Amino acid sequence: MYTLSSLTLARNQFVDNGMKYLADALRINTTFTYLDLSEIEIEDKGMEYLAEDLCDNK
Repeated sequence: MYTLSSLTLARNQFVDNGMKYLADALRINTTFTYLDLSEIEIEDKGMEYLAEDLCDNK
């Protein structure tokens, strides 16, 4: 089994659907601890998806 504990996506651009896929994956990943989103472009709805799903990740 593989685990993901950190992810760096700096200097990327995300559309809403792409961020939804990422957010869904992070929501169910229980080993995840670090996400670098520095200098990225995220649309408003994409940020909403990310915020909601990260809050659900416990």
